[in-house]
Amino acid sequence: MAITSERMEELDRAWNESDFMDDQEYQDWYEELTPEERCLIDSWDKQYSQAFQHLTQEQKRTKND
Repeated sequence: MAITSERMEELDRAWNESDFMDDQEYQDWYEELTPEERCLIDSWDKQYSQAFQHLTQEQKRTKND
């Protein structure tokens, strides 16, 4: 089943607010998601992590130059 645009917006807001959740709150929220929604959230987490790593590597290069 496809994720509706309304649900995508809800997930986006919740994912953005997840930084303010403790680990248990996040885990509870994550476990309530459908498998498709979990896959989407996992992809967002991966993209965020990769972008963060890229930024930190760029900062290190800039400091070393």
